[in-house]
Amino acid sequence: MSTDMIVNLDITILLLSILLQLTTTQTGDMSLLLINEVILIPSMKNILLCIMQCHLNGVSVPDVPKFVLKNPMMNYHVVIIPSDSNYSPLLISLMLQGVTSYFPV
Repeated sequence: MSTDMIVNLDITILLLSILLQLTTTQTGDMSLLLINEVILIPSMKNILLCIMQCHLNGVSVPDVPKFVLKNPMMNYHVVIIPSDSNYSPLLISLMLQGVTSYFPV
């Protein structure tokens, strides 16, 4: 005997472009980061960022948490944004809550 159950999920999902002001912890330099098409679900604490979209736009996201790596380095569990000039790439460290990687905004 099978029972079909229809669940009505009334969820608001917003697709936004956001501008973030980031300050690097190493140098104190400020950067502005424009992210197009982030997903905001008002009931969640964080916005959602599509990793595939990052890769397609030249942004690297090696998102393997450092604690599972034998030799963790600075360029792991970060968002790496290449620079268009002679500056070093911008590294945004990711944090971990459960199985979700995020950076606070």
